[in-house]
Amino acid sequence: MNIYDLIRRETAAFENNTAIVYMNKSWTCAEMWAEVDALALWFRACFGGLGAPVALRCYDSTECVFISLAVLAADGILVPVPPAMSAEETSRLCQDVRAEFLIDQRELYQGARRFTCAGADMYLHALEHDGARREYDEHPAFIRFSSGTTAGSKGVVISHKAVAERTTAANQGLNIGSDDVVLWVLSMAYHFVVTILLFLRRGATIIICQDPAMLTMGQVLKENRVSVLYATPCHYRMMTESDSFDKTMLADVRLAVSTAMSLEPCIAMAFKNKFSVPLQQAYGIIEVGLPCISSCDMDFAPGLVGKPLPGYYIELRDCDAQGRGRIVIQGAGMFCAYLKPFHTFAELCQDGWFDTGDIGYFDDTGNLFVVGREKNVINFAGMKIFPGEVEHVIKSCTGVADVIVYAQASEQYGEIPCADVVPESDAILSSDVLRKHCYAFLSPHQVPKQFYIIECLEKTFSGKNKLKRSGA
Repeated sequence: MNIYDLIRRETAAFENNTAIVYMNKSWTCAEMWAEVDALALWFRACFGGLGAPVALRCYDSTECVFISLAVLAADGILVPVPPAMSAEETSRLCQDVRAEFLIDQRELYQGARRFTCAGADMYLHALEHDGARREYDEHPAFIRFSSGTTAGSKGVVISHKAVAERTTAANQGLNIGSDDVVLWVLSMAYHFVVTILLFLRRGATIIICQDPAMLTMGQVLKENRVSVLYATPCHYRMMTESDSFDKTMLADVRLAVSTAMSLEPCIAMAFKNKFSVPLQQAYGIIEVGLPCISSCDMDFAPGLVGKPLPGYYIELRDCDAQGRGRIVIQGAGMFCAYLKPFHTFAELCQDGWFDTGDIGYFDDTGNLFVVGREKNVINFAGMKIFPGEVEHVIKSCTGVADVIVYAQASEQYGEIPCADVVPESDAILSSDVLRKHCYAFLSPHQVPKQFYIIECLEKTFSGKNKLKRSGA
């Protein structure tokens, strides 16, 4: 199957619906498909058959959506490239996936073929690489790398069938319909597989904020009736703290989902108090999809991601005395392979369960809470410390803008917790203030032994804090 064909078939009844709005120009479903079909016909002649890996480096825009759909329609394997990647990093990624083509807004190499999509000039570069096309057990649609640089990233291969299953499963929690208007502020390089394709599949309207989204989303909300917000905690915090956003701008919002990073309860509470809209945390995993989303019926708590959506099963393994264990998942839309080194899902998950690498627990009502990554757990004198729990507390301290907690090697204790803390502008923070705040809410062994006040944290391409350990 091809996810493009499925979306075309299911949106036949919505031809006159507005599909995309960007920079004050709108495209109906019929106009979108006409553009996509013409481009797919040309791509199919260029790609030379089924399974050509095609890297796409494009800013979030109408052309990014149309080109992505056209690559899929032409039976290419789409490899999204974050626009922030340098030419050197892009070249390295293309080599990793044996990309045969690179589509870019820049003319990088001699012989590039210029084409126009949605009124924008783009360039198709034919690439050379060693080796034949890789063969897969399933029909691949995407190769996705995790956020950050490609170093150490496995490259996740996702089939057309898996995308169809993921979007079906995700809508059990999101309930997207043809009347919905979605405000889009995320990076399409990281959030296309489930969300964009689901919104298109259901005939919803996607309003793409012009970059930088933080500066343009206010005007978009003033001018449009938006019913769905899908954003990061950073966006919601900005909306809460800025006087440029008021309650009337969100009057039609029925669903506000927080994704990409952990949601702080203080942000969820402040947002609900200002706009009367509850925030719901999505638990998204590249290898799996969207297996959980928290309910708006309960107050948000640290790590809450809700109950498994229909079609997903979640278990905890190797639980500690507090009932916290490794989260393993089985269900719809599982990835079909890792690229680096190449292993199929069947080889990696022989019992059919995928180990997420996350640590979590269930409450008495069956809601899942994620407390951190197994590889980031700090072992202090035989006691486990979950950085996320400590970060939640530090972020609740007045004057803290951002923080990352990590392990530092210690001959005496094995590892000790340390924290890099970014103060808000004009805020004055000290180690003593932070330590006193932590002792009020944490066990003594959880309190960082060193606090470092810094100007900013290093970020990945997707905006997450880069993980660190001492000496690394």
